Amino acid sequence: MVNFGALTYLSGRGYSTEQVLSEGIRIFEPGKNVHADVEFFCSESSVVFPCRSMSGAVQGLHLTYWGEQEKRYEWRSSAARWLPICYATPHDWETLYETGQLILVEGVYDRVALKNAFPELAVVARLSKSVASIEW
Repeated sequence: MVNFGALTYLSGRGYSTEQVLSEGIRIFEPGKNVHADVEFFCSESSVVFPCRSMSGAVQGLHLTYWGEQEKRYEWRSSAARWLPICYATPHDWETLYETGQLILVEGVYDRVALKNAFPELAVVARLSKSVASIEW
């Protein structure tokens, strides 16, 4: 079940309801939470994106906080922080394995914009700023 507040927030940034439901995006209220086997604590309401390694395994979460304070982002990982963590849907990973090509962007909202423009291509957001590039 997806919180309708999250749908409103995400739809204002280009996501359709179908994308939110298919991509595993969730909203969490403040407190201790578990998502995709990663435990984390929210200080404010948060939109959470499960993030995957190039092999497709969930390695951590990309959290977006918003509210009265300035919007900010955090990364919560169950693995080492140096891993090249990416955000993409299962369909993107399948397309990548089939074609060997991808559009690599910095953040999830960049990914949404390009995915809407080029739905047939694999669009992957690189969420680990410590990794200079991803070699495929």
